[in-house]
Amino acid sequence: MQLIFLSEQDLSVLDYAYATDDFNIILDALVPQKSKFTLNKQSLNAKVGDLLLVKEKGYPYIGIVTSINSEDDGQTKVESKDYLSLLDVDVPLPTSFSGNSAQFIVNLINNTFKYSGDTYQNVSYLETAIEVVKNCNLTYEADKKENILDLVEEFSKTYGIRLEYEMVLNNGKFYRIKIKVVSAKIGITMKSSLGTITELNVNDTNEISLNKVYYIPKAENTTHTNQVVY
Repeated sequence: MQLIFLSEQDLSVLDYAYATDDFNIILDALVPQKSKFTLNKQSLNAKVGDLLLVKEKGYPYIGIVTSINSEDDGQTKVESKDYLSLLDVDVPLPTSFSGNSAQFIVNLINNTFKYSGDTYQNVSYLETAIEVVKNCNLTYEADKKENILDLVEEFSKTYGIRLEYEMVLNNGKFYRIKIKVVSAKIGITMKSSLGTITELNVNDTNEISLNKVYYIPKAENTTHTNQVVY
């Protein structure tokens, strides 16, 4: 299995490696879980936060690297979360919405990662698409916020929609990551057959994230009425 490592800034290729049969890929759009890979490579030109693409037919996986550990035997252990873990964030909600529930989710994604006004938070290569229509009428409190993935889970049960993604190529180069809202179906877990575990090493992981705090005033607040982002 070949893995390609891409810059989280612009999808440029950083490195590639071959993984052994000691891997565990978890495809779960709702609960971010770590996939694990053992690489036949001693060093890797990538860092935590960069992207991992599985180049293997039948394994539609893009991950965000969460840890890289070099082993004494010349191999490298890599862990990653599914790319949709990018959406594991709390965002403010509109007080009302009427229309396609898929459009509601896309609006949240676009407002958070494309048009936020924060260049560190915006993802320049992110693309969204709607491939299903499930109408809804929603009302929320004026100061309501919610996790995007939690909303997707709720909408999956209520309206039968889910998220999936794909890598978009342009002239042979990695160009966009498209997140699509589609009809819901059951997820799967793919895992290789693991042999006896020997020479187990337990390592601390270094994970980075962009921390942001939203101050959302309550509707009855007459002194401080503007939203503030720290």
